[in-house]
Amino acid sequence: RRPPRCSALPVPLPAPLDAGPGGAGVVDGPFGPIDLGLSNAGSMSNALLVGADRTSTGHPLVVFGPQTGYFTPQLLTEISLRGPGIAARGVSFAGTQLIVELGHGVDYAWSATSASSDNVDTVVERLCSTDGSEPTLESDGYLVGATCTPLDTYVHEQTVIPTPGGQGAPQLVRMQVERTRHGIVQERTTVDGVPVALAMQRSTYGRELDSAVGFARINDPDWTVDAESFMTAFAAVDYTFNWFYADDEDIAYFGSGLLPLRAPGHNPDLPRWGDPQFDWQGTLPDDEHARDLNPAQGYLSSWNNKQAPEFSAADGTWGYGPVYRSLLLDRRLEAAGAVDRAELVGVLADATVADLRAEVLLPLLLDVVGDDPALAEPLALLRAWAADPYRVDRDRDGAYSHPQAIVLFDEWWESRAVTDSEGEATAPAGEHSVAKDVLRGDLGDLVDLLPKSLDDHPRLGVGSAWNNVAWYGYVSKELRRVLGQPVTAPFSRPYCGTLPECRATLRASLAAAVQRVLDAQGVDDVSALTYDKSEDNIAPVTAGLVGTREIDWQNRPTFQQVVAFTASRAAGATPPPVQATRQLAATGVDGAAPVLAVVGLVLLSAAALLRRRP
Repeated sequence: RRPPRCSALPVPLPAPLDAGPGGAGVVDGPFGPIDLGLSNAGSMSNALLVGADRTSTGHPLVVFGPQTGYFTPQLLTEISLRGPGIAARGVSFAGTQLIVELGHGVDYAWSATSASSDNVDTVVERLCSTDGSEPTLESDGYLVGATCTPLDTYVHEQTVIPTPGGQGAPQLVRMQVERTRHGIVQERTTVDGVPVALAMQRSTYGRELDSAVGFARINDPDWTVDAESFMTAFAAVDYTFNWFYADDEDIAYFGSGLLPLRAPGHNPDLPRWGDPQFDWQGTLPDDEHARDLNPAQGYLSSWNNKQAPEFSAADGTWGYGPVYRSLLLDRRLEAAGAVDRAELVGVLADATVADLRAEVLLPLLLDVVGDDPALAEPLALLRAWAADPYRVDRDRDGAYSHPQAIVLFDEWWESRAVTDSEGEATAPAGEHSVAKDVLRGDLGDLVDLLPKSLDDHPRLGVGSAWNNVAWYGYVSKELRRVLGQPVTAPFSRPYCGTLPECRATLRASLAAAVQRVLDAQGVDDVSALTYDKSEDNIAPVTAGLVGTREIDWQNRPTFQQVVAFTASRAAGATPPPVQATRQLAATGVDGAAPVLAVVGLVLLSAAALLRRRP
């Protein structure tokens, strides 16, 4: 999303700081600005909960945790809180330890993963002039029905304070903010020649503190007594998260979020007019949210994947499909049978070093390629890796177990950018890709216009990998069609042709990738290829005085709990009735004392962690 429109007020503006990949925030550190690098924050969280019927102990077993990036010191700190209305231990963001945000209570535990549900719309407001003149792009009002309503306009001022890492005098930054009844104006443009303003409507706008209610409830042992009260607790969280719960008998899931109900005739994937007939028609009732309790399959798993069938995702989430990294958890757990605590931890640990593409997509690619004498050696390397699809240095000799296959497949899946001797790009990343080759037969050059990236590779340095990549699903569905395997909801047309046609395409694609890698490394045989595993290393961000070394790649959360409750409080406890809670008129926050503490928590969090430099 674009920031609010900036005014042309005559004040000195500092040079903008690089926000890092994906527009991550920059905060002030003791020795200058710190790029939090949060483009993948929250997207490596996972959860694996096994019901009592599938464990060797007869009680649920759980391993789950959030991903908040790698920092020194860490953003999450472990705390234990005991007092009136609170009894919990776990983690909270540094500076916000008035409440446990992820952890366990007296006889239950909870955690979360990011949900990416759809709670934001772009609203097209017709501009008008409050003085009755012809509307232009500079007009000061917008239409609500037939009424020209003035834009709510104010100037936000922020003083940039120098730090040891950024010298100079304090500078004043002013931003002119414009707001309609739907939200902040992001841009002005025209639709068929009509001047309009594009406003972003977010369901949680103006209700940022309300979600504190849910955290107060989950920390309160008198409120949260079982799986049902857990769901009621997190129904008060307006932000979109997947919440997981376990005690000595049950495992449960609840998808939180203030999810708007769209008006009939509105496509939620497209902007909508700001006319009243297209306004949101309330929000999804709590009992219609994605939820589960002791599922028939015997377990719950999440790695930021889709919550439930026919449950909508945010407009920018394209990756939900037949191939998602949660498969790495599901496959291993289903093969394990009944598990004990150590075995469940082993299931997750094994998935953390697996390459999703090698495990799920490479076998399909190899089946289509078949046996080609001209490619016998690279195919042998790739088949060996497909049978052992990991990026791990098991013998600690400084190299992955299948370096030749890894460098070959990485290049085959998405070619790297090529630069000349002066560092100028001569070929962009992804110019050659087997993923695009699979679809190019029918789409031609249109394949280059498909949205989103081809990959989510470990070499980004943040740990998280294989997340939200639509291309994984595209390739899987088309290759399974080519091979005559079952395909749920197949594409409306073939893209790679018949098996002989697709085989010829993929053989040519692989041969070209092999030659590119040989040329890049200056060797004549694929057996001489190398891969520097340090390219995948996780590089923690130094946010304090002392840094830490890089660590081997692992696709796992920052903080994890291993949970195995075998007893609980006396049976018969019930949570307080929902209707007994009071709400503050301005925010909708419960009037209970613990919640007021959480309001302070949120304010402190915003000041300490979310203060951004321009």
